[in-house]
Amino acid sequence: MTERHAGGTTDGTERQFVRVERVEELAVLRLARGKGNSLSPAFVEELLDVLRTSAVADANGLLITGDGRFFSTGLDLLALEKLDRAGMLLFLDRLQGLLAQLYVWPRPVVAALNGHAVAGGCLLAMCADWRVLAKGEARVGLTESTLGLPLPQAGLEITRAQLTPAAWAQVVYGGQTHVGEQALSLGLADELAEPDKVIDIALDRLRQWARNPPVALHFNKAAARDPVLLRIRNQHDSLQEAWVDLWFSPPAQQRLAEVREKLQSKKG
Repeated sequence: MTERHAGGTTDGTERQFVRVERVEELAVLRLARGKGNSLSPAFVEELLDVLRTSAVADANGLLITGDGRFFSTGLDLLALEKLDRAGMLLFLDRLQGLLAQLYVWPRPVVAALNGHAVAGGCLLAMCADWRVLAKGEARVGLTESTLGLPLPQAGLEITRAQLTPAAWAQVVYGGQTHVGEQALSLGLADELAEPDKVIDIALDRLRQWARNPPVALHFNKAAARDPVLLRIRNQHDSLQEAWVDLWFSPPAQQRLAEVREKLQSKKG
């Protein structure tokens, strides 16, 4: 029988953006911020905090999913507009820490892509060991290049390790989003499911892996992924500074302003 603990965590804390459930011995993180589940500084901090709770840290596997039409549409450009350089450096550091932590999580991680997973949302998904994508309109992709921005260092190294060179070039340089079979062929998704079955199928996959003794998976995962983490750490400071330089460059700021204007018009 499925056991669920909705909202908050075992410490009794009610959280604003993330719902934590336990399904048997598995942890389910449901991104539930609204606003396309875009990644604001507060959202990233809550995700980092949730990963430290016993409800998640002690689970045999971790499933990440979203609500409604969205997994996550990436960075919250409206919230980030308020940050100065120091604030943006701190946010980027925390975001990259979140990506790295998910990527080397010692238990199996499955992403149930219930809806659009774009830019930073796609990076979250790429940290998982397996991605189940909803058939139909759900789009997945890395659109940073359309804004004149490179991937943050953690995202660059993780996606480079997860995708073939040809797929990486198409996904990163092209900056487009992809659906269904196309996302599957590029490696952005590993399995397709009907929208109402995405979470069930993702949980089935997670159960298969989580029932094995954890030591072997942990060893194999660490052997494959720790070198990627080392590359992220070795170049972290210099590349983070360079990324923030580009963020505040006039061409990028002009493109960001255009996107923000479109977002504001949709809200109006």
